[in-house]
Amino acid sequence: MRSRNRATLATFGALATLGSLAALAGCDPPTTLVVCHNSNCAEPADPEHDDTLGAMRESLALTVDGRPAIDGMEMDSLYRGSDGACLFAHDFENAELAPATAPAMLLAEHFAEPGPIAYSSPVFRVELELKPEVSTASAGGDDHTPAQRLAHAQCAWDIYDVVAAGAIANGRDIEVVFASFSPELLGAVLETAPLAPPVPVLYGAEQGIPKPLDGSTRSLGDYRGLPIAEVEFHDQWIYDAQYEAIHTQGIDVAFFMFSATAETFALVNRYHPTMVVTSEARLFRRWLER
Repeated sequence: MRSRNRATLATFGALATLGSLAALAGCDPPTTLVVCHNSNCAEPADPEHDDTLGAMRESLALTVDGRPAIDGMEMDSLYRGSDGACLFAHDFENAELAPATAPAMLLAEHFAEPGPIAYSSPVFRVELELKPEVSTASAGGDDHTPAQRLAHAQCAWDIYDVVAAGAIANGRDIEVVFASFSPELLGAVLETAPLAPPVPVLYGAEQGIPKPLDGSTRSLGDYRGLPIAEVEFHDQWIYDAQYEAIHTQGIDVAFFMFSATAETFALVNRYHPTMVVTSEARLFRRWLER
């Protein structure tokens, strides 16, 4: 489960090194991108199909009014500590456990198909979440060894290489966002980064349900020094102080959710996130275009 800590106005100081101040006065609300949650956003939503190739194919085929329903795809990478396998999976239970590069190859094939690949953005967003657990015994938090973090980071760049090559070969504009609940994993991704990535790269911090309900969320202060471009919150676990501290520094606020509620839509109207990562892509698209 994703999780997140309650932040206070002190978050502003913790995030001071994460971004520069943005001039917000007079700005129109940003376009909210619809990104497919866990590569599985066809309705009815079924988490048993999260991070599976079949669900990803179905999700890529979704349309609204003859246009692609989504603006991007989220994929999860999971490092298995027992044998060093890098997998396409949300967790170790009830998972297809395909190789982590398999969804990247599927995306590259999708880029080769004719027609637009995004609904509202000229740039297709690829969200790659690096999971912090390495075994079923993980009790929350990042339990990679330093060597495992570097191996997982290299796996993430292998995924990037496949996606980037497919985009370039087919003239597609994309951006790749490396995101995690683990700042150490993001640090390893930065450490292993190529000198000149061929398509744009961004970094994101994940925030979910606060402690003590779940132990995975790290303080935003732990991401100090990393070039964080977005903070992704569970839609119903965000506070005004967090929003103000992050948004006034030019860092994007994004939401993720499995199932949207009336409160979800009210919060989107209130905070205008730049992205929603949703398991109900067509529902959200129709609501945004209403």
